Amino acid sequence: FKFKKGKKRNKTKGIQMRK
Repeated sequence: FKFKKGKKRNKTKGIQMRK
């Protein structure tokens, strides 16, 4: 996953893109 490395930092970014 693209947000796997920055899961803690891109927690909201990953959810927003998933939505």
